[in-house]
Amino acid sequence: MMKKALILGDSNTWGYDPRGYFQRYDLTYVDYLNDLVAGWMFFEDSLNGRLLRDVKDETYDLASIDLFCVMLGSNDLMHYYNVDQIVSIMHELIDSIDTRKVLILCPPILQIDIFKAESIRLNEAYKKGL
Repeated sequence: MMKKALILGDSNTWGYDPRGYFQRYDLTYVDYLNDLVAGWMFFEDSLNGRLLRDVKDETYDLASIDLFCVMLGSNDLMHYYNVDQIVSIMHELIDSIDTRKVLILCPPILQIDIFKAESIRLNEAYKKGL
């Protein structure tokens, strides 16, 4: 039986291609994962500009999936939330979920000077397991 993984994300997960407004790359993270990882089916719930705070109160039917992946936080930084606030919001989203089903993915480090240091801090917080 094939296992299923939901990836909750923003434009990075959606596959946003900055060369065009709401243009998507031909292949996205999900496409690569589906090609590379045998026995798993990956699908995404992603939206350009999505903030972690916008999904913290959402409910997801996790009974039908084996892994709930979250790759969010970059847009929150750009909306001037600090790392501690973002980590707190992430906890609001995942604390009621079976930790064996949760995978927090580090978003790419922002290369915009005013956000880069905080982006590195967020990445480190995620790597430490929040």
